[in-house]
Amino acid sequence: MAYSIGRKNHRVHMGKLGSSDPTWDAINGFQIPVGEHVRIPGLFAVEFFPPSASEELKRMIKRHNWHGGPHGTTQADFDIVADARSGADWVWWTLGTFVGMESHSKIPDARKYKLPRTFDAVALNAVQVGESITAVVATFYVTEDGARQVDSVWQQDYEPEFVHGRGEWPLAYTAQAMANRRTQQARQSMHDIARSWLKTTCPGFFAANGEPQPLVDLMLFTLREATIAQNLSARDDRVYGALGLSENTFTQTSDDLPGLNLERVEPFTVHYIDTRRTWALWGQRQSILDRGKHHFATYGEIDRWDNWPIVNYVREGLQNSLLRLSISEMLRVYHRLYATMRDGARSEHGRYSMKQLERLRGDLLTLSFNINSIGRDIKVFNDAKWLEDGDAQFTRRATPWVQTLDALRGGQTTVPAVEMSDELAAEQAETMKQLMDDDAQYRGILTATASLSSSMQSMRVSRTALKVSVLSSTVAVVTLLTTNATVQSLGVKVWTWVSGLGFW
Repeated sequence: MAYSIGRKNHRVHMGKLGSSDPTWDAINGFQIPVGEHVRIPGLFAVEFFPPSASEELKRMIKRHNWHGGPHGTTQADFDIVADARSGADWVWWTLGTFVGMESHSKIPDARKYKLPRTFDAVALNAVQVGESITAVVATFYVTEDGARQVDSVWQQDYEPEFVHGRGEWPLAYTAQAMANRRTQQARQSMHDIARSWLKTTCPGFFAANGEPQPLVDLMLFTLREATIAQNLSARDDRVYGALGLSENTFTQTSDDLPGLNLERVEPFTVHYIDTRRTWALWGQRQSILDRGKHHFATYGEIDRWDNWPIVNYVREGLQNSLLRLSISEMLRVYHRLYATMRDGARSEHGRYSMKQLERLRGDLLTLSFNINSIGRDIKVFNDAKWLEDGDAQFTRRATPWVQTLDALRGGQTTVPAVEMSDELAAEQAETMKQLMDDDAQYRGILTATASLSSSMQSMRVSRTALKVSVLSSTVAVVTLLTTNATVQSLGVKVWTWVSGLGFW
């Protein structure tokens, strides 16, 4: 009954756009601004290949024959990888480009490939960070139907509903809660498809450790601009929050990608999107075209439905910043691996066999080798501030409405501007220092543990040998005493001799 009443009241209030009931509006109101739409024409995901995973990259290249273009004019990718990892001066190069079986895209050297229906094409580009890390960035070009997928869910007329879980009582959801659930799940579905494809096609560090790859989706709005000039109304805040965009107090923007804001999915406000290593790069489509017109001039007139030029434009400007973000995420995973090893050692203390210790030593050796190799290269990469023409350098600053509020409070800025590249470099240096300390500590502990275990194993072997010796002697004596008369008389003599010693 309550469900039916809720649906009826929802329809009544939806018919009164000027409803003055703030309580009802706060709980149930979900009204997208008239004319607002969103498209997701592209996604960008990153995979890393540290020293321990370099052979896997070469196997994938050989298996898929990415380097064998139809004209045979490109150098084999595994040759480029070998040169790059030996210190040659390589920058970004193309590993391969794949187009769907029914795609009409005309990309030079692209291979026809069975792609998920959501994607029209996928491009894999690689770059070497020092000598130890090969980074692969996958650009997913989304079909027009796929680009509309999230918008079609977002635009639905939501009503209060009961949601049934497996083995659980049904839960009552408001219209806003249903919008959040379904819209964010639709966005997450695109992320899952992209990550799964990359994991299968080009598995590296994140795939090997069961972690989601860093991913950015490009969201183009019809109305909303990245500047966030005004504080959103409560209703608009909820509307865009349904997409997983919840931050309106500061922006992360770049003069090299004008009209776009880089926003990380926050775990405390977004519940149906995997918040590990997920960002949105969003802005108003027309504003992006207008402010980047010098770049788009080479494409001629861009059709209102053609977002490929925008995806290419973003890829060229974003890839190095995405690389820096992803390095921080890789270091966090390494820190988790050390923590897991430490906690496992505590819980299994006293139960390790020599075989288990050898396995643990092998895992630690791999971790230690990777950390010591990548630490040097990451430092050089950050110190050099490696930039190419058009690389976007993002700055985090307070939104205009927050700055206005600060001015009214006396001019004190509550959120000072921060250069993201500098912040990430400092964060990575601190994380590397902690990882190096952890590595040295764990290696010392493991060495001591192995030594103690070896001594305990030797003591166990000695005790076992003594027991076997005593048992063998006992068996021999019993055998002599129970065989034949000759032996029996011998036993009597032995008994007589022992008795003569005066013990009895």
